[in-house]
Amino acid sequence: MNIYLQKRIMRRVYFMWVLRQILSAASIKVMIIFAFLWQIKHIVYVRSVIANMPSITDIVANINFFSAAFAHTHPSVQLSIIASSVVALWLLNDARHRELGYWF
Repeated sequence: MNIYLQKRIMRRVYFMWVLRQILSAASIKVMIIFAFLWQIKHIVYVRSVIANMPSITDIVANINFFSAAFAHTHPSVQLSIIASSVVALWLLNDARHRELGYWF
């Protein structure tokens, strides 16, 4: 086989393999999660939230703090948090389905 032809064919094969890896369902879901987190990062000053939160060991105070913080944020942040959580759960459910063979 001609070396040039072989290289050309293999280049296409490698390109299609990389494209399938990049555009898999899981990677698209991860990209969507990162897009929502990027949106949250640009609206919320995360460093101030972390500075104002109670001790990490006080679970009840953290639940109260984060529920109050969620209730007092802009609706776009609330939707981004909910959407990223839903997509993350969807991704985990797909991984579980792939490993165990059943949903939920």
